Amino acid sequence: MAQLRTVMKYVKEVDGFIKDLRKGMQHSHPYSVDALRYHLDELEYARDTIMNSDLESGENLDRLMDKLRECVRECLRPSYSGKPQVLPKPVPDPWKPPVTVTGVNLILVCDISDSMFEGGGLEKGGRVRKLLIAFAREVERYAKMAKIPCKVSLVTYTDPTDIRGKNRPIYYTVELNKAAPSKLDGAISKINRGKWARGGDWHEAGMTCMYKTIDKVIDKSIVNGKPVENSIILVSDERQKMKNSQYPPHPRFPNEVTLAQLDGKFDKLKIQNRYALIPMKYGYTRLPTRYVSGKWGKLGHEQNKDVQKFFRQCREYFKASKLADIQDWVAWTLDPTKAPKKK
Repeated sequence: MAQLRTVMKYVKEVDGFIKDLRKGMQHSHPYSVDALRYHLDELEYARDTIMNSDLESGENLDRLMDKLRECVRECLRPSYSGKPQVLPKPVPDPWKPPVTVTGVNLILVCDISDSMFEGGGLEKGGRVRKLLIAFAREVERYAKMAKIPCKVSLVTYTDPTDIRGKNRPIYYTVELNKAAPSKLDGAISKINRGKWARGGDWHEAGMTCMYKTIDKVIDKSIVNGKPVENSIILVSDERQKMKNSQYPPHPRFPNEVTLAQLDGKFDKLKIQNRYALIPMKYGYTRLPTRYVSGKWGKLGHEQNKDVQKFFRQCREYFKASKLADIQDWVAWTLDPTKAPKKK
């Protein structure tokens, strides 16, 4: 009977260990659960073996059960030591910049009429100037991480409708042609604002300028089997004229392009990244001779309505000031698959 009591005593201890293990598994990390389940299976196997065996004991039964208890405690000691389990340190996958293109060419087409250099535009330290430079640097930063080439082209234009015909038929200049982004600020500083006459039309010919200059500044290079991604941005503080549009051509310069012409050409060149900083809800409150620097306000009607159809996205010229305002243009230039379709 003494030997049977000994067996029952140790079986009871094993049952206690099993119970504690099951309770611990309910609150353990998945890695710990796997380890505890292994010990639980071992204990249940040992218990079943004892319970299903004939009791034929000798003088060494007590010693055998002591050894079994020591073995169980040795197996469970790491789990019940009171110390947190040290899990392996996770090793994250290497970060990859969100870039799917193999090269980038940023094309900036900028209005350089007098008002663009007054009241926070393209003048030194101006709001729009700082924004364009920040945009180019941000694209360049991602391009360097992805180890792909990044270039910048800059086209400037004014109004071709000077009464003396001084500006016709050429009224634009290619300031940069597929140059390093670091040269953008210097190129804006060197713009010759006196090269073209002031003009006789309030509306600007930016759309026609893009049509006439795109063949000069587009990058048709193939890098790693893929064409370079060309991304174009029109920048102007005024309304843009086209044929058969909201703002028709000036009588002295009737040769403006139509929206269909511009769309057709850019589709053929596969330039889908088209953006614009232009007035949409805001505009100058005093035009033109009574203009006062910085005086602009809400006009209460939609400007450049037809022009907006050409671009993937437009931002309000008079409101955009931070890189966050055009951050989508950075992301969509580097990964065109994420960009929405042009309306």
